Amino acid sequence: MAWQWLGALLAITAFFVLGAMLLWLAGRLALWPPFALGMALFAACELGAWLVAIVVCKLLRWNIYDHANAYIVLNLLACGVPMVGWSVYAVGLINPVGVGAWTVVLLYVTGGLSAVVSGMVASSIFNGHLYRTVALFLGLPFFMLYAAWAGFMGAVSPT
Repeated sequence: MAWQWLGALLAITAFFVLGAMLLWLAGRLALWPPFALGMALFAACELGAWLVAIVVCKLLRWNIYDHANAYIVLNLLACGVPMVGWSVYAVGLINPVGVGAWTVVLLYVTGGLSAVVSGMVASSIFNGHLYRTVALFLGLPFFMLYAAWAGFMGAVSPT
């Protein structure tokens, strides 16, 4: 378990460095502090959701053996809801209005990278193949879905 936390910490550090470089190349380095703060808040929310899930399972005496469905669904919700929230936050930060195509690509690559890293953070907190798969398939696809929806609506606004 310790190696998973270390992997998540390294992924967040790599995101901070690579994200800053991508945003610098895009001429939007001012977006780096909100991305960094957002990633820190996401990790705290994911950890908080994990703690709430533990407390609920202890209070209701749910465990993987006696109440498997309830236990798994609760943990999936605790893992997935912050992932979807992060995707919405990342799309809201991008705001590619009035910039060149290369800058738009760099902004979306940065947002996609943040979605992948958020999946790594979630999968380091919630152990198990099911949770890792859900984290992998929630972060990036929801980011792309919200980005497409916001682009279609033309309503991406800065936060």
